[in-house]
Amino acid sequence: KNLHSLHTPLLHSTLQQPPHFNLPHTHKKEYFAYRTSPTPTPTHAMLDLLLPLLLLHKLLRLYDHCTSSHTNTHTNTAATMHTHTHRYTFLTIAVLFGVCCIGMENFCRTNYATDDLYNCCMAAATELAAVDVDVDVRSAEEQLAINFGEGAVEKRENQVLVSSPEGELMYDAKGGNLLFYMNEKLSDGSMQEDVDVDVDVTVANDKEDGDDDGSSSAIKEMVTDEQAIYAARAMMEHLKLSLKADAKVNKNSIKDFKFQTIVLDTPITRSLPNYSEYVDGANEVKNMTKQERAENDELARTRRDSVRAAMQHAWSGYRAHAWGKDELRPVQKGGRDTYGGIAVTLVDSLDTLWMMGLMDEFNEARDYVRDHLNHDVAVNVSVFETTIRSLGGLLSAYDLSGDPMFLKQADDLGSRLIKAFDSPTGIPYGMTKLAHRRGIGKKGAKNNDSFNSAWTGGHSILAELGTIQIEFRYLAHATGKQHYADKANKVFELMREIAPENGLYPIFINNSEGPGFATRNNKITFGAMGDSFYEYMLKVWLQGGRTEQGYRDMWDQSMDGLHDFLLHRSLPGGLHYIADLVDDLDKQQNVVHHKMDHLVCFLGGAMALGAYTDPRGLFSKEAQRDLKTGKALAYTCYQMYARMFTGIAPEFVNFNEGGNDFVAPATGKHYLLRPETVETLYILYSLTGDKTYREWGWEIFMAIESNCRTSVGYGSLSDVNSFFQTPMDRMESFFLAETLKYLYLLFDPDSNIDLLGRHVFNTEAHPLRIFPALKRENETCYNDENDIADINCQAESK
Repeated sequence: KNLHSLHTPLLHSTLQQPPHFNLPHTHKKEYFAYRTSPTPTPTHAMLDLLLPLLLLHKLLRLYDHCTSSHTNTHTNTAATMHTHTHRYTFLTIAVLFGVCCIGMENFCRTNYATDDLYNCCMAAATELAAVDVDVDVRSAEEQLAINFGEGAVEKRENQVLVSSPEGELMYDAKGGNLLFYMNEKLSDGSMQEDVDVDVDVTVANDKEDGDDDGSSSAIKEMVTDEQAIYAARAMMEHLKLSLKADAKVNKNSIKDFKFQTIVLDTPITRSLPNYSEYVDGANEVKNMTKQERAENDELARTRRDSVRAAMQHAWSGYRAHAWGKDELRPVQKGGRDTYGGIAVTLVDSLDTLWMMGLMDEFNEARDYVRDHLNHDVAVNVSVFETTIRSLGGLLSAYDLSGDPMFLKQADDLGSRLIKAFDSPTGIPYGMTKLAHRRGIGKKGAKNNDSFNSAWTGGHSILAELGTIQIEFRYLAHATGKQHYADKANKVFELMREIAPENGLYPIFINNSEGPGFATRNNKITFGAMGDSFYEYMLKVWLQGGRTEQGYRDMWDQSMDGLHDFLLHRSLPGGLHYIADLVDDLDKQQNVVHHKMDHLVCFLGGAMALGAYTDPRGLFSKEAQRDLKTGKALAYTCYQMYARMFTGIAPEFVNFNEGGNDFVAPATGKHYLLRPETVETLYILYSLTGDKTYREWGWEIFMAIESNCRTSVGYGSLSDVNSFFQTPMDRMESFFLAETLKYLYLLFDPDSNIDLLGRHVFNTEAHPLRIFPALKRENETCYNDENDIADINCQAESK
């Protein structure tokens, strides 16, 4: 019943890559094709995808029969199976299968072209590991029997599984593919006519070549990738639902079951709105009436509850299987320590639990922090990751709850991280040991055990050195220990001194002398290793009450450079994207890489926030430029989800390849449960009130639920264009800290978070009150004797 528990190291060592849903660069008759099996083993039925479920069902029934009928022969094996209920391997099942089962030779010969029962079972087991389908076993058995039975399948090459006004989902018996045929205009009023996409689509029919009755079998239509994928994805869902429903019908025999085409009279894409006006960010926001807003907020509250339930599901899995560990393993149902064993997921999730009103869960986590959290670990940790996740999580929990225990823990952690700033220049090292020890560091680290990783060439990384200021400045403000802020502020002062004229910084910084930029293998990017440095230019300025103009000047200069050098538009759809500038040592110049990380999607919200807080005014030329670009980037990031078959965005895309706006390359097709797009949607909705951003967010959440949910949590995906796959065994802490939090806030009309006047989010989505708000609300709450804020006074001020 839980297929994940059957995946063993032995099996994983021989697994093949899961099958892929390919989006061809040229649109042929097979507009979409899903390869059911990457092996040369023949497939003869539409539901070969589901064959492993049938075989597993039979194997378990055979096991019960064998253990009851052949007790003497299999006593040891049976005992082992009972002792390790959820850890028995397919190899063990295969042995039982081979010993006990008779009369299955024809089954294996037909399905897997082998008479060897062991090979038959292992082939099916391998296929099972590559395909994760939520369909009732009995339904799979019935469908397979029909497809394998004589005369049960229609005498035609393609069998229609789902039919709709948009086209037909078929099974190609020869190729073993699921085919989606476009056969007419998608829907009335749903075409995006402003987008210049010219696609060949073909009417599916049974005519032989040359049998033309005068009507053309090939027609030209304007079909967008978003609409076609939406229709194909919806058809697959209808197919799965139909199989589940068929399984509930009582039948006396297989002969009583007759396969029927699912006919959908209403166009699937009728409900797909036309968002073409969002492509360049110039869309007008229609103000909702009071009644419309009330109705939208009520709908949002129901969706908010769904996100809250997702958080409860993930938290329950973490509590049951990884309590106190850094991360949950959502497939294997265990924990792992990836950040030094300091309960990163627990600490990172504290403010999410608080904001969702999950107080029993919050209080239990608080008690763990009080009684068990220990930062005195002699392992190397990332200064950046530990600061934004753990220090930020503790500070936000303190800011929300007023519990001084969180501040004490934050002070303890900060005292261990701050030594990373003790470099020759004051630019922090990237790694440190949390344990208070001296004189054992790497070469170049004086009097402490901090260092830069070798893979960086010994340099500091832009995003890491510039994304720790909000946390240390708040820690200094809350504890009164000014050295935290002084060291953090100095970093930006040094970076401002070496600012390039265009405001765009290379990602590798020399912190041993200078400081200065690395001269080789450098690049300029708003993606990985560059992103949050620019984010903190704006947010540190906001945190300080918009008084430290140097930070705002750095932000404005970088926005000018972004528009002058990095902003591009795709062909044919005109999507806005931010490219990278990469060193070309041969040409002695930077070259443009037309690639954009999912990480860049934070920028849509950040640019909107910068526009709404621009000292020159929201309606200044620069603010309007930045707002328009931010909204256009949000649309591009939404399209990165909508145009993938799973509805999930890849890690990065390459633009203008093969006649497409963008493609997900083999090295970037995975998804790590990232939050940047929903972060932007939350900020844009909060600032503009455009309910479309809520709709996009709901689509993304539903796609995560459909593709990433496991029995105990949520897992990353290896391929966002593969419909049938098992999530990977990794759930980053930021999924709870950021992705679910931003989704919750997007649908929460009752939140007291104030983006413009009271709060600033760190890059891990931990909200902290800005300094003017702290002064207003806590000016009488400081306790000099204990060097911490007074919890009772803070509670009254809240």
